Amino acid sequence: MAEPLRVRGFAGGDALVLGAGGAARAAVLALESLGATSHIAARSVESGRSLLAELCPARAGRAVAFGTPAELAALLPAAGAIIQADTGGTRRPGSTLDWSLVPSGCIAFDMLYRPRRTAFLESAAGRGLPDQSRVGDATDAGSARLRVSGRAARAAVEVMRRALLGALG
Repeated sequence: MAEPLRVRGFAGGDALVLGAGGAARAAVLALESLGATSHIAARSVESGRSLLAELCPARAGRAVAFGTPAELAALLPAAGAIIQADTGGTRRPGSTLDWSLVPSGCIAFDMLYRPRRTAFLESAAGRGLPDQSRVGDATDAGSARLRVSGRAARAAVEVMRRALLGALG
């Protein structure tokens, strides 16, 4: 997950992770590798604090609850990336963020594969933000595993991308 963020120009700064479960752990670790300060919005503030303390004590940001809109809104203006890592289904909080508070260069990243265009990504696109879904992440991981270089690798990535997109519908 770090590579798609890096390729999009994210090189540290503040990032907001929505969720505090397994996907959020992966997001925080990726952000840590990029030198970011991770903030977490979760159903439980304590879960967010615990995750930050464990994974990035030197650069831990704030943990807030989804149910505290003012605290969540306070994190948005500094966000260089917002990562949707919550598995709440139709209750996913990222689609209800006040996107007008988010800087124009912020990257929206959704950890879900399906649907390809989530409500979170649609909301981010409505603000004109670049988005990144897990489709790019999956093809990047696949190409890294191929360990081939040059033109053959680019062609293989495009074949993987088309196959994945076809499977997702």
